[in-house]
Amino acid sequence: MVSVENLCKDYGGVRAVDDLSFEIKDGSVTGLLGPNGAGKSTTMRMLTGFLAPTSGKITVCGADVAENPMEARKNTGYLPEIPPLYPDMTVKEHLKFICGLRGVPGDKHASEIGRVCEALNITHVSGRMIRHLSKGYRQRVGFAAALVGSPKFLVLDEPTVGLDPEQIIEIRDLIRTLSADMSILISSHMLGEISSVCDSLVIMRRGVLMAKGSREEIEQSVRSGSRYEITAGGDGALIERLLRAVSSDAAVERISDSSDEHTFILSADKNTDLRGAIFEVFAANRQNAKLLSLKSLDKTLEEVFLDIIKE
Repeated sequence: MVSVENLCKDYGGVRAVDDLSFEIKDGSVTGLLGPNGAGKSTTMRMLTGFLAPTSGKITVCGADVAENPMEARKNTGYLPEIPPLYPDMTVKEHLKFICGLRGVPGDKHASEIGRVCEALNITHVSGRMIRHLSKGYRQRVGFAAALVGSPKFLVLDEPTVGLDPEQIIEIRDLIRTLSADMSILISSHMLGEISSVCDSLVIMRRGVLMAKGSREEIEQSVRSGSRYEITAGGDGALIERLLRAVSSDAAVERISDSSDEHTFILSADKNTDLRGAIFEVFAANRQNAKLLSLKSLDKTLEEVFLDIIKE
C-alpha cells in the first residue's frame, strides 16, 4: 500500500502542495485529477523520490521515501509524460540498460526484456533504434521500462499520450491486468480514461485536496438533486400531471412529443431515488399512460470534476 500523509511542497513563497493526504490500496487504480497548476506533477515527483517534500511523509510498500529511498524506489515504476529514452539505443539496448539500473540479475535480462516487450506489444520493434520510432511506440517503450523489475507501485503520467484508439484500449486493458498485482496511480487529462480504469479518485486544486474516494462517493458528495428522463405513451397532459405528483419538489419539463409518445425531464432538489415512485404512478394509471423508458441522468465525470474545482 502507498500512504501520503500531510504532504507539503514549497517553492520559495509559493506552496505547490498543501497538506495532502490519501492512500492507494494494494490491487487498486487511483486517478489523480486537477486543472493545470493543481500540483499533480509535483505530487508524482515526490511520490517517486525525484523531489523532496517540504514536510509530510510518503511510504511505499512500508518504506519511507525520505528515510529509505532506495527501498521505496525499488518498489516503484514511473512513466513520466515524456519518457526519458536514449534515442541512439535500440529498444532492447535501452531496456537492458534499465534492467541494470533496476538491479535485475544479468542472467535474467533477456527474459525480463521479453516479458515487458510482450506486455506492451513491442517485441517486433525491439531491434529498432528508438529515434526511428513513432511517438506512440516511444510511449510504449517508456511504459515497458517502468515495468522492469516488477515494481509494486506504478505511477503513470498521461500514459496514453500519442497512442491511437486501438493502442489506448490495449493500454487500458494492461492497466486493469497489472492492478491485480500492484498499486497504480494515474494522472490524465482524459477523464474518460480515468473513469474507465480507476477504482478511486483524488482531485486537487491549487495544491489542496478537494475530494477523494470512489467515483460514486464523490458524485454523491456534490450531487444537488436528481434528474430523470421519462418517455411514456398516452395523453401528454395526463403524463405531465402524473410526473408532477411523484414529488412535491419535482419540476417537470416536456422536451419532445410525437403522435403517441412524450418525453419529459423530471428534476428534484433532493437526492432521493424517485424511480420507484415513478413506476408506481404509471402502474396505478396503466390504462391511460404507459411507461416506455426511464433513465437516471447522473452527472458525467466531467460535470462532477468541474463542480469540485470551480471557484
